[in-house]
Amino acid sequence: MMPVRPAVASMLALALAACAWQGPRSLEGERLADELARIEYDERIAGNAADEIDAARRAIARVRSYGRGGDAAAEHSVYIADRLIAIAAAEGLARHAERRVEALQAERELLLIDARTREARAKRASEAARLAEEEETDDE
Repeated sequence: MMPVRPAVASMLALALAACAWQGPRSLEGERLADELARIEYDERIAGNAADEIDAARRAIARVRSYGRGGDAAAEHSVYIADRLIAIAAAEGLARHAERRVEALQAERELLLIDARTREARAKRASEAARLAEEEETDDE
């Protein structure tokens, strides 16, 4: 086996490192992306706040574009993205709750109609029984 020359080994190591390097990654950007992923997988939120989630996704992209920059603009973009994620979660949960209330109100109406129907049937049956009893007493 031939020994690998140090220059070739260094070039190979540099090539592998260049392929693996993805540029500066914002820890805040990763945290925000994780938080967004959490709400995207919450079916109560995802289906009810698509526009808000898209806005948060765009804001996270802006945060990531700053990389590891710590200037005021980068900090502001982190704050905005964080707020947009919170807004998406709140809007999604609120819309889910509104839909749930509507569904429960519709169910309540159906139950009330059913109860009234049963009550009317019971009243008719009671009235029919009373009339039948009166006819029996009149026949005697």
